[in-house]
Amino acid sequence: MMGRKLGFSNPSVEDAPLIHSLLNIMQTGRYDYTNTFIYLRSLLKALNFDPGLLLAPSQSGSMEFKHWCKEWRTALEQKQQSVKDTVKIMEAANPMVIPRNHLVENAIQEAEKGNLSTVKILLKILAKPYDYSFSSIKYILPSGDDQPYITYCGT
Repeated sequence: MMGRKLGFSNPSVEDAPLIHSLLNIMQTGRYDYTNTFIYLRSLLKALNFDPGLLLAPSQSGSMEFKHWCKEWRTALEQKQQSVKDTVKIMEAANPMVIPRNHLVENAIQEAEKGNLSTVKILLKILAKPYDYSFSSIKYILPSGDDQPYITYCGT
């Protein structure tokens, strides 16, 4: 699964160090999981490997991340895949939108007030999570709140 998220058509055991390295960088830098892969896809599609689009300035400026991007680019070149095919693989493996807690909570709060429009909009967007023509940044970005989100099951 992780190999396909990085655009590899035939992921192999040899890809594991690159994958683990990215996961470590993401954890250390507190990168948003979903947006990291959206960002990597955009880098590849634009053929621009200078980090900075959907990541915070401190994250995009990471020398470790910049070095990782170069290693990823090298790995893709070694696999001799076309950019078009690689982007296609990434788009199939990485959703553009996910049901982020703050959006779901807002929709529920609006529904409790009798306003179902927010729920309907969110459901419409989430019905096609892999639609890369989608462009509303509101549904892509995390809440911005650094605090862990706590959910309760009601018991």
